[in-house]
Parts: sequence; C-alpha cells; structure tokens
Amino acid sequence: IRNGKIVGLISDFDIIKLIRIFYEQVPERYRRMRIRHLIASDAMRRAPPKVTLDSPISEAAKIMVDENLRGIIVVDSRGEFVSVIQLKDLIKNLIC
Repeated sequence: IRNGKIVGLISDFDIIKLIRIFYEQVPERYRRMRIRHLIASDAMRRAPPKVTLDSPISEAAKIMVDENLRGIIVVDSRGEFVSVIQLKDLIKNLIC
C-alpha cells in the first residue's frame, strides 16, 4: 500500500509460478545463491484485481476463480484499501 493505494498482490499461485519459471531459467548450480535474492516485486501482480464495497459477492467469487486467488482486495469509492475478502469468507457467507 502506497498513499492508501494497493501497489501489488502476491498469491500462492504467483509464488508457485515464480518458482517454476525460476527453476526453468536458472541453472541448478546457481539456484541456491540466486533464490535468496528474489524480492516481493519479482512475484507481485501489479494492479491486482479488486472489488469495491458495493460489488456483489458473486463478482468477487468470479474474479477469484478466474485469477486463481484465495482472496481479493476490497477498495472504497476512491480506490483506497479497505479489506481483503478471503475464500473462507465467501464460503461462510454462502453456507451460513
């Protein structure tokens, strides 16, 4: 978050994708040394998907499925961070 705005998001899917690419592109003898130098922005999705406070739950669920996310960012009308809806929140909302 920078000035109230989300600058990126890292999901478990993003980390797995980064590791897969890393192992495909970095020779084995350099992996141990180079993996220690990876930083958050190497895996981060810039301009991650978001929903607003008045977005339907179904929209959040669809984006999460389409983007392989276990959570989605919620922003207010100014685009400022409010919260994160997690998969467990959606399940709880749907069955309770």
